[in-house]
Amino acid sequence: MKIATKLSAPNWIVFQLVEKCNLRCKMCYQWGDTGSYHEKEALTTLQFKSLEKIINDCADSKPTFGLFGGEPLLHPQVFELIKLITDKGCYVYAATNGTLIEQYAEELIDSKINRLWISVDGPQKINDLQRGNGVFKRVMKGISKLTQLKKATGSHYPELGITYIVTPTNAAHIEDFFFNHINLDEFAGVSIEMQNYTTVDEHLDYVEVLSSEFGVKTMAPIASGLIQDPVIFKNMDMENITQQIFKVKELCDAKKIILNTSPKTVNTQNYKNYFSANWEQLEDKKSHCVFPFIQAEITATGDVVGCHTFYDLPMGNIYQTDFLDIWNGERWQQLRKYIRKDLFPICTSCCSYYYNPSSKY
Repeated sequence: MKIATKLSAPNWIVFQLVEKCNLRCKMCYQWGDTGSYHEKEALTTLQFKSLEKIINDCADSKPTFGLFGGEPLLHPQVFELIKLITDKGCYVYAATNGTLIEQYAEELIDSKINRLWISVDGPQKINDLQRGNGVFKRVMKGISKLTQLKKATGSHYPELGITYIVTPTNAAHIEDFFFNHINLDEFAGVSIEMQNYTTVDEHLDYVEVLSSEFGVKTMAPIASGLIQDPVIFKNMDMENITQQIFKVKELCDAKKIILNTSPKTVNTQNYKNYFSANWEQLEDKKSHCVFPFIQAEITATGDVVGCHTFYDLPMGNIYQTDFLDIWNGERWQQLRKYIRKDLFPICTSCCSYYYNPSSKY
């Protein structure tokens, strides 16, 4: 008689709830001018029933759940989903462009979501150059309403985090933004991340690896959304960027706010190496990636993937195979075996590459 064995579950499960987005952010590798979803006609949404099964199957392990998009607040049952996760005693956060916070402020507080990571790209003029006219004011109104409601209700949640992606457009405005255009007392976390990108050659090498090692016969369309010529960064003042981030760090330290930087090492030469694609000289260079051992991401189409940034290597699909069977399956073991001995040619283009979770693998 065959004895059933308990399947392991990830420490971290991320849902790309929708492919929909209510903004056309120029620098976004999904929705930007060259993003992989920019011209996509058929957009999909993860089915609540399938998500409910995954949460119920994995809840005993108390994983962290992340909600992404597109814009996750566009999912029609997002608050039911959050409640299901929090009722199971699991931590849940969402990454949002912030434009729907004012509309859903009451629901966000009632849902008891642990944290919202809000993307803002600088002072109003700079932010709206990248994200569209009026976006900055909408986001600030949402943050203000949410903060007022938290005080009125005595609610600690959601905690707020702010994500600032450094690009050629906003690189000179980091210090100004954090000191003069936002009240950091309203935030628990700050993440300052350099714009992710990959080169043409790295993308082509990645396509070859997917084909030869995993039998994926595509041109890696998701990864193609990050292709940039490093020449676009040549006028960025790396020394000035470094000085600004150190000043923000001093401010965060004084206010006891956690600051994440990506890459982790903040210095001028490291940024010069990063923005010239001189990956081998990065002080943050790694020989492995922890995430295929601790995290799974489910895309809006139901594909299960081992990387938060690149969805070009599916491990299976939740509409065809149980999630835990995919996580424990042979194809995922193949991915882990490969990543133990070698990184993908584009791993340096992924923000998770620079993140150091404490989980063992």
